Amino acid sequence: MLADDSGHTYRSGRLAQREPEHEVKIYLAAPYAGRDILKEQLDFWTEHGYEVTCGWVKGTRPLGAASYGISAVSTDEEVKAHAQMDLADIDEADVLVHYTAQYLQSLDPTLGSVTHNLHSGGRHVETGYAIAKDIPVVVIGPLENIFQRGLCLQAWDLDGALAALDLVKEFAS
Repeated sequence: MLADDSGHTYRSGRLAQREPEHEVKIYLAAPYAGRDILKEQLDFWTEHGYEVTCGWVKGTRPLGAASYGISAVSTDEEVKAHAQMDLADIDEADVLVHYTAQYLQSLDPTLGSVTHNLHSGGRHVETGYAIAKDIPVVVIGPLENIFQRGLCLQAWDLDGALAALDLVKEFAS
């Protein structure tokens, strides 16, 4: 566990079991409406030495109606397969980076409209899954729930997220 000055403790997770020169793998959790922003930021993460594991952002697998919301037009098998792929991507990650809806909306004010739903809950499920798997979580933006406040590191922007990731890596070494 990692503790900050306020007494909060955070998980270093499986990262402590990796080789020091291992490239840290991150999973980006966000509302599907923010996917274009995350795609634009892929180079940022790789330029800072991180490998992004989420196929839904990188476009390494087909996306469609099963990719967001309840996917009412998709079959149960399609939805289940997509959810399982996301969980497998999280399992591959050393750290989950959670983008809040408010942070994404600060980057693109059109998000949150009727056509860009920021209130899907997938990122919260992914974050809970990571916490249960002892994968550290860094939240970018205002905290959205007690789990984030009690079990995650918070950053206000990408530079802050890099600093939080440095703390996780430092604690793991």
